[in-house]
Amino acid sequence: MERFDCETGLLGECTLFASQESALLLQSATGATLLASRELGSRIVRGDRRPELQRVLSLRGFALGNERTAAIKTVDPRFFMIDLTRACNNRCTYCFRKLHPTERIGEAMLDGIVAKIVAHCRACGLQRIALQAWGGEPLLAWDSVRRMQDALHDAGIEVRMLIETNGVCVTPTLAREMYARGILCSVSIDGPAFIHDRNRLSRDGGGSHAAAIRGFERLREAGYGRKVGAVCVVTQETLSHLPEVVAYFASELGLPRIKMNVVKESAQMSDKSLCLTQDDVARFWRALLGELEAVNRQGISFGESTVIAMLHNLTTHRPVSFCHSQGCQSGYRMLSFGMDGGVYPCDLTDCPELRLGDVRSSEGLTAMVSRQTSSHPFLCMSLPAACADCPWRTFCGGGCTSMRLHNGAGEPDWSDCVRNRTLYPLLIELILDKPRIVSSLTGMEVKIT
Repeated sequence: MERFDCETGLLGECTLFASQESALLLQSATGATLLASRELGSRIVRGDRRPELQRVLSLRGFALGNERTAAIKTVDPRFFMIDLTRACNNRCTYCFRKLHPTERIGEAMLDGIVAKIVAHCRACGLQRIALQAWGGEPLLAWDSVRRMQDALHDAGIEVRMLIETNGVCVTPTLAREMYARGILCSVSIDGPAFIHDRNRLSRDGGGSHAAAIRGFERLREAGYGRKVGAVCVVTQETLSHLPEVVAYFASELGLPRIKMNVVKESAQMSDKSLCLTQDDVARFWRALLGELEAVNRQGISFGESTVIAMLHNLTTHRPVSFCHSQGCQSGYRMLSFGMDGGVYPCDLTDCPELRLGDVRSSEGLTAMVSRQTSSHPFLCMSLPAACADCPWRTFCGGGCTSMRLHNGAGEPDWSDCVRNRTLYPLLIELILDKPRIVSSLTGMEVKIT
């Protein structure tokens, strides 16, 4: 694959990625793309201004200042996270939370948070939202999950409810109720037992893999089937055994996709040697894409959520991720609520200096956020200078804002940066040369003709 960086009067800064016959044109300022023949792509970057071609480019979002770009920083919260408990029945070595065996949200506070969300929905004319219960282990506060889902239902709000659980306390009865309520569920599984049990420890210090898989299977049997998700934290052990990890999820568990989160260093983690270096991060994503391609060549449709989101960025332009589609959307499209009633940009920012407000105030959520977009340290984070010439900057926006604040606001989140610089060129090559693999690993969400 060849790459041509260019500047045209019609499109401004753009990059053409070309194989022998096909090409993908990317406009850096908007993230707009166009799949075309190599000959047509070359004509465009040479300045072809035919009206019919300009119409096609405009429909694909190439016009500067278009709605897709403007919407990136619009205050429009539709996804909410509520911290229900700091209790957990596991003791994972890389956990970033300060756990407490009994601390959980009170009923009055939970009702106040739900009332705030309902008022926001009515003020903005929203009929459907997404809501994630988190902790700790959210299923240890199952009665709170039911309480808030029922309250939102009674208020006429359709809720896409999500839960990520360690699976340990999933009983057959609980699994059936979760399924009956339409709750989307993912289980934290780091791979085969010999990897999972090194870091996902039970309270007594033993491994939790058997209990996690027991909960996972109970969810499947309750009706979820292949729709039970899985979340895997990537550590040095994952990197050392990546083929076994991918085979375990794709073949042994038969999952259609997995979410893989590279471990983040935090003050709470007990073993920082688990973290990946920049070279490790690049090696992981490169190797993962190779494993995904190999699995899908075998006729097994299997993908990874971040890779799928990035493929959407390059093809359909569907913003399927709050983190990876249009830069960090926390605070703008997503809000998090603490057990103290505090409103925060995301679940990683529940500290006093990043608090946006309180659910007990009379101020609506949109107004609360909007008045702080130019002053709040999280909301007014600008694109790092190092990103100014990056072709992926619209998709990335400098990376995870929480990690940028942790590392120094003037710098990009290096983990996201390394991933994007490594993966995007490889994904474009996959789009141009192996479109059937793209369709397979996205579960036919992306179809290239």
